[in-house]
Amino acid sequence: MMKLYGNAYKFILKKDFMLLIIVFVLIFFTSFIWFGVPVFIISGWMFKLEFPVYIQLIVVSLSVGILLSLYFVPFNIKVAKKVAEIKQQSTKSRFIRIQSSFVLLFTMIFVVFIIFVFLI
Repeated sequence: MMKLYGNAYKFILKKDFMLLIIVFVLIFFTSFIWFGVPVFIISGWMFKLEFPVYIQLIVVSLSVGILLSLYFVPFNIKVAKKVAEIKQQSTKSRFIRIQSSFVLLFTMIFVVFIIFVFLI
């Protein structure tokens, strides 16, 4: 199953490598959006409303994951079309699965980063 997605990503990377370069350039130049808004604005708002720390960590991490995964939407749509074509399923369901995986992946990376920064 994962080999199918890996092959689809490899095919799309070979075909549209420039799209990946554009994504990383956008991530670098707009880091104030995907990092600054959740970390400074959302966490500040939640701190004023006196939410527990673990709820703040979950909400901020999920918002970073959602905002960061939005940069990969064009890439994920192409992969979803390729996989849906092979499996003869709807592109929408494949895209939702891929995008939610990206959200969880970026959320977990952010949580590990925060734990690493604040515990060391």
